[in-house]
Amino acid sequence: MAIEIERRFLVKDKSIIDGASHELIVQGYFWSKAGYAARVRRRHHFDERGNHFEAVATMALKGPRRGAMRAEFETELDPKFAEDVLQEIDHKVTKSRYHVIDGDLIWDIDVFHGDNEGLIIAECEMEHAHEISPPEWCGDEVTDDRRYDNENLAERPFRLWGKASVRD
Repeated sequence: MAIEIERRFLVKDKSIIDGASHELIVQGYFWSKAGYAARVRRRHHFDERGNHFEAVATMALKGPRRGAMRAEFETELDPKFAEDVLQEIDHKVTKSRYHVIDGDLIWDIDVFHGDNEGLIIAECEMEHAHEISPPEWCGDEVTDDRRYDNENLAERPFRLWGKASVRD
């Protein structure tokens, strides 16, 4: 079992993704409870001209976050099987992921689509938990705010946050 260590921030300057390579990610959550989650993810890779050239799929089991750390087990799936599973899952997140290098850190910038449109999150995975100085294009840190966990965005999308619900 691996430990995922990441810090997450809202993005205040979207121009950081201009010209960056990206992939389209569709992930569905078939179970989440008390910080644990099980998901299927299908990633669609594009070349520099925007042509689709590859699909990769995984299934992951994740444990609750403890600060910036979270236990994670991930395994590859056949992309066609993952596509079939995703068609049956109700709670999904779709996002474009851009890869940006800033200093000596690689950042994944997730631009959300659909019911999470308008939300842009930068995350930086690390081998060891340590303090980082976020770049100027980062806004507020959301590492500890569970609303921004993808499994929660799948069940309670960003567009609904202004409306009252039983999960508020």
